[in-house]
Amino acid sequence: MAQKSVDAATLVEIEQTGTDIRAEIAAFDKLVSEVGRISPASAAELGGIGDALRLVLLEITELGTRMYAVRWQVA
Repeated sequence: MAQKSVDAATLVEIEQTGTDIRAEIAAFDKLVSEVGRISPASAAELGGIGDALRLVLLEITELGTRMYAVRWQVA
């Protein structure tokens, strides 16, 4: 079965998505830090959300890597 190619616009979009998620993680980390000054317990409860955001970033990064491999037919 022939593998489909990935166009450059899609690769740019996946890179932008990763950049956007990194910015959201940074903003979230700043927020958690501010919350932590007021309530360490609340900040600790928010930790799972930060972990989830990082997992999303990891998935996007892995998807992008696979898409680049398809684009340039790298094994």
